[in-house]
Amino acid sequence: DVAAVGIELIAENSTHIASFPKQHTEKGEDKNTLTNGDYKSQVRILKNIRNLMQDQNIILPDSMPSFFLECLVWNLKPETFAHQTHKETTKAVISKIWNDMRVHERAIKYAEVCDLYWLFKGQKRTPAEAEKFILKSWQFIQ
Repeated sequence: DVAAVGIELIAENSTHIASFPKQHTEKGEDKNTLTNGDYKSQVRILKNIRNLMQDQNIILPDSMPSFFLECLVWNLKPETFAHQTHKETTKAVISKIWNDMRVHERAIKYAEVCDLYWLFKGQKRTPAEAEKFILKSWQFIQ
């Protein structure tokens, strides 16, 4: 077994943050390959939806960090991305995340992209926050 090698960042409030950029990049590239490039496309689409909702004051600025969105999408199985159009894929991605966030047993299995940390266990973000954002995203694209 080889230990994961990462870096430690210290935030302005003196909080220590462990980061694993190499693992994050590798796992993200693997997911993108498995989804024929749709993983990164869907992350960009959700970030654009988030930005538009912020511009229109539907959500607060900085309420949905890019890293968190990327992690939510990364947790989806490749078949979630297997649709003919970006619109169909986006609806499938949003639906799957929304449904998963409503079931505690599924939500707590979501991990960060590096696959070394849980996304919700011991973190400040909650499945309820993800569910709320995803619902607003669904309503926004309708």
